[in-house]
Amino acid sequence: FPLEQDDVAAVREAAMQELNQLIAFGDNSIQMPGLLNSPDVLRSMVPSPWNSSSTPAQILASMHDLVTAMVNKTDQVERPDTLYLPPTQYHYISTNYANPAAANDKILDDFVKSSPYVKQVRPLLECRGAGPNGEDVALVMKRDPRKVKAMIYQPFTFLDMQRKGLGYQRPAVIRYGGLRLYRPYSVHLGIGI
Repeated sequence: FPLEQDDVAAVREAAMQELNQLIAFGDNSIQMPGLLNSPDVLRSMVPSPWNSSSTPAQILASMHDLVTAMVNKTDQVERPDTLYLPPTQYHYISTNYANPAAANDKILDDFVKSSPYVKQVRPLLECRGAGPNGEDVALVMKRDPRKVKAMIYQPFTFLDMQRKGLGYQRPAVIRYGGLRLYRPYSVHLGIGI
C-alpha cells in the first residue's frame, strides 16, 4: 500500500523537528544534554540587548566580545566561524545600519567584514528563549565535526508495512545517541541578547 507523498513528508518533517530539539536541548529524562545546555559550553552574559534599546556600536562590541572571549579563553585553540542568533535579533542586525548617519553597512555586514574569525551569521529558532531564565542566546562555534558532532546511529528510515487491527501501518525510526563536544569551550553561549 503506497503512502501518500504528503504523509511521508509530514512524518519526515516531524522527525527532523524532534531531532533538532534533541540536538539543541537534549533529553533531561535520561540526563542527555543538548548543545544549548551542555556543561562543556562556555557561557557569558551579554552586557546589552541586541535591539533598538542599544546603539549599533554596543551591539557590534558585544558581538566581537563573544568571539574574542572564546578565542582568549582557549588560548586561540578554538576559532569560531559561525554565529547563530534568534530570528528576531538576526533580522534586527541584518536590517539596521551600523552607522545610521552614513547609512552604508548594516550591523551584520560590518561585523562579518571586521571579524577575523566569524564569516557566517545564521538565524536559529532554538536560540530563542534558551537561556537559563528564558533569555535569548547567541551561539558561537566552529562548524566542524571534529569539534561538535550529533551522534545519529540510524538515519530516518521507514520500516516494512505491519498489520495493525483491520489496517496497516508503516513505522519509521531514527536513532539518536546524543551530542558529543570533543573539546571543552568549543562552543560559546552569549546569554541575554
